[in-house]
Amino acid sequence: MKDLHTQCRSFYTEQEALDVCALLFQNGILANLKNSLENKDVPNLIQVGHVTYEVYISKEDEQKAEEILRLNEINDEPSEDYYLNQFNKEELLNVLIDAIDWS
Repeated sequence: MKDLHTQCRSFYTEQEALDVCALLFQNGILANLKNSLENKDVPNLIQVGHVTYEVYISKEDEQKAEEILRLNEINDEPSEDYYLNQFNKEELLNVLIDAIDWS
C-alpha cells in the first residue's frame, strides 16, 4: 500500500478537492482527502474562520500528479481577477488587523 502523506493541493471547498481526487484517480494516482479540522487545534480554526480540504498523494506519484494538474490548469495561485489582488499592501494589512470588520 502506498504511503499517502505528501500534500498535493489544498482547497477551500470540498467539491474542488473531490474533483482533483477524481482526476488523479482517473490517471492512476491514489489520493487521500482530509479536512483541516483533522489533527488540528479546532478553536484556532474556528477563530480563523475557514476549513480547508487537503489532497494527499504518495511521494512517488508527486511529479506525475503535478504534470496532470498543470495540464488541467489546476494550480495554487489565484487568478489575475481574484478580488484580493485589487488591494495594495497597506490595505491588505488593514484587512488582517480589522478582520472582524471585514468578515
